[in-house]
Amino acid sequence: MKNFIRIHSDMDNYIWILFDKYKQCLIIDPGDIKKTLKTIKKNQLTPIAVLLTHHHNDHTNAVPKLKKIFSIEVYGPEETKKKGTTKILNQKNKIKLLNKKFHIISLPGHTLGHIGYYCNEYKHPLLFCGDTIFSAGCGNILKGKEKNMYKSIKKISNLPNDTLLFPSHEYTLNNINFSAYILPNDLNIKSYQKKIYYMRLKKQPTLPTILYIEKKINIYFNCNNINLQKKLNFKLKHNKTWCMLKELRKRKKIFDYFHKFKNKNKIK
Repeated sequence: MKNFIRIHSDMDNYIWILFDKYKQCLIIDPGDIKKTLKTIKKNQLTPIAVLLTHHHNDHTNAVPKLKKIFSIEVYGPEETKKKGTTKILNQKNKIKLLNKKFHIISLPGHTLGHIGYYCNEYKHPLLFCGDTIFSAGCGNILKGKEKNMYKSIKKISNLPNDTLLFPSHEYTLNNINFSAYILPNDLNIKSYQKKIYYMRLKKQPTLPTILYIEKKINIYFNCNNINLQKKLNFKLKHNKTWCMLKELRKRKKIFDYFHKFKNKNKIK
């Protein structure tokens, strides 16, 4: 798939641009106006819409100027209304852009109203998942709840295995290091860790990622794995598998605290 552009902003975000053969494009979660405009001009693109996954400023900062310059629609969940959204979306909606149909998936957890944009009309299905899932990790749970995040990740896991995932942050190295810390003998995780280490050493991006790979190396997709539960000496309470995600997030915060001076990929 060669019809997307990845913009790495100064805020360590990825802004995604999806375009068609006519150079019309969608801009997903634009937090940096200068780099967004520079990329549009360089590639001679014509924006037709902005897609927002949630309301945080590092995903929405560029919206006012993009609206003013291009007079375009801005799609997003209810929580983005004050950020310039003109078309409010929820999980019941489908929108047609670039002659493709996008399904709206409710993905609460990072925020209460977080959504994703899923399209299965390309060679590989794609999902713009914002801060819900990262490669080898998941988003911090701020105003949402661990139970909601668990359900959101389950929704993603039920998509076709060849789905391309487009997260909004380059956090892969830190995430896979944590996974290797939790499961040091997992061969899939060890192999992925080595690959990611050399990619980041060369300053190469690790995204987008593919769902079937994430199912192997992303521990948040495997909360019901008995071996993982035994490794953490964690006993589920009343079969509430989401409690495992809560435990993993708790340990991730401790891991980040002790490694914050060693790792440049800061996790928010």
